[in-house]
Amino acid sequence: MDTAFKRPGRFDRVIFVSPPDEFSRAEIFRLGLKSLPAASDIDLKALATQTPNFSGADIRGLLDTAAEAVLEEVLQSGTERNITAGDLKIALRKTRPSTLEWLETAKDYVEFGNNSGQYDELKSYLETVFKKKRIGF
Repeated sequence: MDTAFKRPGRFDRVIFVSPPDEFSRAEIFRLGLKSLPAASDIDLKALATQTPNFSGADIRGLLDTAAEAVLEEVLQSGTERNITAGDLKIALRKTRPSTLEWLETAKDYVEFGNNSGQYDELKSYLETVFKKKRIGF
């Protein structure tokens, strides 16, 4: 971003919004499944546990992938059915969190461009994330 935008009175603050935590991911799944024909026994907590670093958009994409696969099956078989935990598991194998690539890039900003402390909050988050992944930071 052009530094002129960062002058006081413009966009002079940087706010880091981390990917949703496990509880929030479960809620995003709950809300997303509310509008889809889904089985009632889907374990939202298990889904949330299996999707670390997924953004809300990533979760929506995962739900869309599962819904599209079920819709395609329904169109071919002529038999309607709800989205199941198995469908979501298959979709999860096809979906990766989009945040990881951005977080890898953000490491460089923290390491080489944080003289003013502007990225301290991001640094703290990255240290936690990469410690869990056992990747050096």
